[in-house]
Parts: sequence; C-alpha cells; structure tokens
Amino acid sequence: MGATATGWWDTHDAAWRRARRLFVGSALVVALYLAGLLAIAVVVSCAVLTGSGDAVEQWIGDAGAVGVTAVAIAVFVVSAAVIALAGWRGLPARSLRYSRARPPQGHEADHVRSEVATFGLAYGMPRPRVWVIDDPAPNALAFGRRTAGNVCVTTGALGLPRDELDALVMFHVAALASRAFAYATSAADLILLGEWCTRVLWGTAGLAILTPLLGVRIEVAAAYVVGTAALVVVTRPMLAFAARGLVGLIDDTAELVDLETMRHSNEPAALARLLIHLVKDSHQVKSRWEIAHLWFERDVVDLVDMRTWPSRVLANIGPGDIGLAGFAGGNRRSRQALLQRAATAVDQAGGGERLRREFRNAELRNARRV
Repeated sequence: MGATATGWWDTHDAAWRRARRLFVGSALVVALYLAGLLAIAVVVSCAVLTGSGDAVEQWIGDAGAVGVTAVAIAVFVVSAAVIALAGWRGLPARSLRYSRARPPQGHEADHVRSEVATFGLAYGMPRPRVWVIDDPAPNALAFGRRTAGNVCVTTGALGLPRDELDALVMFHVAALASRAFAYATSAADLILLGEWCTRVLWGTAGLAILTPLLGVRIEVAAAYVVGTAALVVVTRPMLAFAARGLVGLIDDTAELVDLETMRHSNEPAALARLLIHLVKDSHQVKSRWEIAHLWFERDVVDLVDMRTWPSRVLANIGPGDIGLAGFAGGNRRSRQALLQRAATAVDQAGGGERLRREFRNAELRNARRV
C-alpha cells in the first residue's frame, strides 16, 4: 500500500470504508444462510408433523404473496441484525481457546503488561488482558474490542530484543483501537462462519438423503435436499466474492496499524527492526486456520489437525475451503506483505544505512526461501 504519514487519515478512512462494506456484505451473506436454513427447517418440520405439505401450502395461500414476502424480509432482517451483532462483538472465548493461550506465570510477562497498560492509556482504553502462547516462533495476536481487548504473545516473542517486543505490543494495542482493524477482522470471522455454514448444510443434506430409510416421506427429504442445494448455490458465489479481497484488506489494515503505531510511539526504527527480524526468521507459529488472520505475521501453519472428527468429516464434503485457501500459512503473499510493511517502516524511520542494509539482507533471504 505504501501509505505515508502525511496521507494517513485519508488512507485510514478509505480502508475503514472498505472494511465496513465488506463486514456488512459478509453479514448479509451469512444472514441469508441463517434465514434460508430457518425457512427450510420450518417447511420440512410442518411436512413431517402433518404428513404432507398441505399445511404449508394453505398458509402460503392465506398469507398471499405480500404476506410471504413480508415474513421473509422480517426473518432476513432479524437474522442480519443478530449476525452483525455477533460478528462485531466477536467470539473472544473461541479465539482464546483456539490460540491455546494461558495466563502469564509469575513475572513472565510483566514488561508486556506494563507496555499494554501504558500504550492503552494513550487511547483512553481499559488495559487489555495479556496472555502467553507456548510457541518458540516470535509472534502475537489480538482479539476482542477496544473496551475488552486481549493481547497474546508467544514465548518466542518474549525473547525478542526489548525495543522490538515493545513495538509488537504497541501494534496490537493500536489494532484494538482501530476501526479498520475491527471491521476487517470481523468480516473475516463472518466469512469463516459462512464457510462453516456451508459445511453444515452439505452435511445435513447428505443425511437427509438417508432419512427415507427411517420412514420420512421421500418428497420431504427431496424438498430439503433441493432447498439446501439452492441456498448454497445462491450464497456460495456471494461468499467467494466477499472473501476475494479480504486477505489484501487485512494486509492494508496491518500497514495502517503500523503507521498508527509509529505515529503514537515515535519509534519507527523499532518497528522496522521487528518486521525485518520476522522476515528473516524461519520459524512458523502453530495455529488453527480459523484465527490465522489475527496474527501479526500471518505466515502461519497448522501442524496439528485440532478439529473433532465430525468437523473433519464435514471439511471433506462439498466445495473447497474459501477461508482456508485465503488464510493458510506459508503462502507467498503473506511474506511479500510483511516485506512491504518493513519497507514502509524503514522509510518512516529515515532509512539509515544500517537499517537499509538489514532490509536488503532480509529481501535476499526471503527470495532464496521462496
């Protein structure tokens, strides 16, 4: 993106508007899933309870086209409101569980706590909670919101030079205070939720095919399968379109938070050294893909499949993963984005010869790795 400090506000507002549009669009797509699933469930339930679809047909006839449309719109609006609220608030308990973070032991993260409190004070925000993740790769992530934030650092990050660790912590406090970051990560959460909904729908449709063996009328089972397929066919392209620009938006948002960190801390060289360090570092933090978009360095890898067996079964049903393809670690784009951020930080730091030499070495090492 290459934004400069002079144009920070205009660039930030543009990214915020993009992130907000993506968040709203993602919420509407997931709301379609929810509303459609509710409609299918109601119709199939009525058919199973009455033994036919006559009750549904009678209700449609009594309500008329206007009444059916009004009910459909009402269900969709309520679903969209619920999904948007849940997406905006996030799922901090889930993020904490997936990150495998734990409370700091003894004085393990006293310095991190101090920096989080000091930098949070600059934003007038309550002190975010600090967690530690047992992983040798230097990395960190943040989740939650401005009023109830969480910052997780790896044990590898705790071993960083003091100024680089400070820059890493300040970045995540600035991220929690950023509207663009909040909207972008919430949109990612909703798109991944939509991915999960697709798997569930495909899985239930597969089970519905077998229900005639249990005495369910074949017309009812067929109606459920057809309705589910139609819902996925309509929403899947919308979900793919929403996910299309998401990875790039998160990269842009990360660079904006970099600029905000440098603006508040007045220590661009520390952030530049941190970014160069991570470009050269070959360690990859072990992470679930559902939270890959929250990491400072998204060059992450899921070394262990931590899903339950029903989740693994659903993951093999239906079309390919949108979220997994976009956020999986080890991809070249995430490394290039990190290099771009490092270049911007070096420029903001005044570009001393030593810093520029370190950056060039990082570029060469990354080129050999790719």
